[in-house]
Amino acid sequence: MAMLNKWQRLVIFHPKMAASTAAKYETLTGRNLDFRYSDRVIDAMYRADVMVCDNLSILQEFLLLNKPVVIFNNRVPLPCFINIDEPVQLELAITTALNPSMELKETIKTYGPSIAPYLDG
Repeated sequence: MAMLNKWQRLVIFHPKMAASTAAKYETLTGRNLDFRYSDRVIDAMYRADVMVCDNLSILQEFLLLNKPVVIFNNRVPLPCFINIDEPVQLELAITTALNPSMELKETIKTYGPSIAPYLDG
């Protein structure tokens, strides 16, 4: 996936990730692959069209922007997630997220008010 040049990818490391793990990821190279640290997460969320995430709480904030999230192995996937359970599903899931159905858009839009009564900041 790192070698694909289809999309610009912003990879943001969790602040508690071990430096040795982050270093392994940083060995991946490819055009359109940009590594960031968590101090720039808000900027990246506004730049991104889709988030690919594990089960971090940041995905809720991204959904509040009415943008799709591809999530890996969620135990209780909600209709507003694009849940995958195999890495080979990732490319198709991103393509789906970049071209969301009306149903997915509506479930994302409905999700925000279900967790945050005020969306005006």
